[in-house]
Amino acid sequence: TFSSFRIPEIENMTEWSEETEWHRITFDGQNLSTQQEIERYEGVFHLIIAGKQIRIQQSPVKTHATVGLTLWDSSIVLAKFLERMAQKDPTTLKGRKVLELGAGCGLPSIAAAILGAEVTLTDTARIVKKMRENAALNLEEGNYRYQVRELTWGKTGTSKFKPVDVLLGADIVYHETIALPLLKTAYKLCDENTKFYLAWEMHDVDAAQLFWKRVGDYFMVEQIDVHQLDDYYRSSEINVLCLTKILRVEVPVTDQPTDTIQQPHQ
Repeated sequence: TFSSFRIPEIENMTEWSEETEWHRITFDGQNLSTQQEIERYEGVFHLIIAGKQIRIQQSPVKTHATVGLTLWDSSIVLAKFLERMAQKDPTTLKGRKVLELGAGCGLPSIAAAILGAEVTLTDTARIVKKMRENAALNLEEGNYRYQVRELTWGKTGTSKFKPVDVLLGADIVYHETIALPLLKTAYKLCDENTKFYLAWEMHDVDAAQLFWKRVGDYFMVEQIDVHQLDDYYRSSEINVLCLTKILRVEVPVTDQPTDTIQQPHQ
């Protein structure tokens, strides 16, 4: 399932700017249907998970301040990966406590709930309303176990959210100022058995550089083999990673990036 993950050559990647598109990638399968292409970034997006049609309300992204209100491609890739993982082994999600960081529109969390998990969707205060709307739209009351909570990285206490069996994140490394708070919050939420599935696509060079310099202080990093992803909803631009907590007495506190990266499991 896993393979070694080579730390990306950040300096050779293209950074997002206000003049370029954020996320118009091509999935490795066939092209999106005409209807999906129309609704992909502008309206209610439809996706099937475990035979159930999901509807995700979104707003077009304009600036960093609105990133949580649109549906990112990595969210789709992660949601379909969860579906495929659960098809092979339902116990990976059924009955598990799942928490998504920076859930935004909430697609991976909604998928996890449909697949039998007990889910907590989290994001900042201004995003909570959108998460709650999408969760209510897709997860009928009484049929699924979920809650919507505010969680600001580096500020909100984590003890009330634990235990966490599976931690999720999709396109949450998007700005330099949040890279370290994200790592520290994720570290505190995890124990040695928690699986942290992170779908990652390059958007911000400074954020990516800091994140990948420091991730080895907190987690071992493994890459999910491409053949474990959905045959269609995957892209060469999106990595799905599995992070496992490195046990330490205390959370690393220095803000100075280390020069080395903890090697991934072989």
